Amino acid sequence: KLYDERLAALPVVRPGTAQDLDYHAGSASLGFAAASAYAPFFPQVVAFAPHIPEHLVIAGPAYALGPEYSFDRKVELRLRYEGTDLPPEKLGIYQEVGEDKWVMVGNEWDAIERRVSAKLRRLGRYALLADLTAPEIEKLQPAAGAVVDGRPKIRAVLRDAGAGIGREEDIEFELDGRPLIAEYDPDADLVHGLLLADLAPGRHRLVLVVRDMSGNQAEARTEFEVR
Repeated sequence: KLYDERLAALPVVRPGTAQDLDYHAGSASLGFAAASAYAPFFPQVVAFAPHIPEHLVIAGPAYALGPEYSFDRKVELRLRYEGTDLPPEKLGIYQEVGEDKWVMVGNEWDAIERRVSAKLRRLGRYALLADLTAPEIEKLQPAAGAVVDGRPKIRAVLRDAGAGIGREEDIEFELDGRPLIAEYDPDADLVHGLLLADLAPGRHRLVLVVRDMSGNQAEARTEFEVR
């Protein structure tokens, strides 16, 4: 009976009705489209203290959203940023997907309301975090000082444990001052640069610039020789 009374006190989301619900004095809000719920639904938003890895920074509240529910239309979660020290582009809503593992699910910034939003298909554990760490570039090839043939493999290993690398246009190869087409394989953490013709004999300079979804940038350079 006590559980029923508590449930009855919660706001209810009903099929066919669009609703915006605020929680914790507006620090968190949920936006439901009219087609989001297929049955009456009682959202629950409980604050918790997240345990996050060292490459991320706690920027605001963390909430466990429940109960378990899969929506027909995505729900918008909005978390308010109360601070002033972090640039808005570094903020994001992250979902806890494993022990000490968080994945960014959205980073739309509302400057007027000072809120970050993300669209969710399922509820779970979410936090407002910031990523201030640049991606890592490893094993840029051809390696510095390498002597190669006219059609060398151009590639590198990319890793980003924070916001992630979300768009191929945020990966830029430049060979001797000219752009190369980049093909990114996120599952293998590999990026390849495509050569459309053999390189001329002599020295060549390769530059790789990578940005993550929080705008953090890394750059690597190498010079090699074609014989």
